[in-house]
Amino acid sequence: MSKHTDPRRSPSRSAKWVEEEWQDVFQGTGSIYAVDTTGHIDCILGDYLVEAEPETWPKQYRANRLRRARESRPVPKLPKTSLGDKVMIVFGPEVSARQAASALKRVLTDISKSGLLIGRDEEENCPIERLDGSISGG
Repeated sequence: MSKHTDPRRSPSRSAKWVEEEWQDVFQGTGSIYAVDTTGHIDCILGDYLVEAEPETWPKQYRANRLRRARESRPVPKLPKTSLGDKVMIVFGPEVSARQAASALKRVLTDISKSGLLIGRDEEENCPIERLDGSISGG
C-alpha cells in the first residue's frame, strides 16, 4: 500500500484523507452494477480486480480523449472490454443496502460539488470535469 491523495482535495479541505493510507489493489468477488448513459442497469455477481497503479492504458482517460477531439486529432476506438460510457459500481461483501445507498449519495454529492476526476494529462496534471462541462486543473 502507498499514500495517495485525491487531487480534488487540498489538505485544508480534507486533512483526514491525506493522513490516511490508501489501498492500491482491490480484488475479490462481489455484487457488481454497471449503468450506461441510457440508465440501463446490469446487476451481476462476479470477480473484480482494480489496481491503482500502473495506469496501463492512460490514452483511455477521458481527459486525453477530450483533448485529442478538441485538437481535431483522431480519438482512438476503445476496446470492447473498456467501460466506455458505463459506470461500474462494486460493493464489498460487508456493505449493507443502507451503507451502499449512503455511499452512493456521498459520491453523487462530491461529484456534483467538486467535479469528476477524468485522468492525467501529459504534464501530469489531474483535470476535473464539472457538471457544466468545464474542465479545470489540466
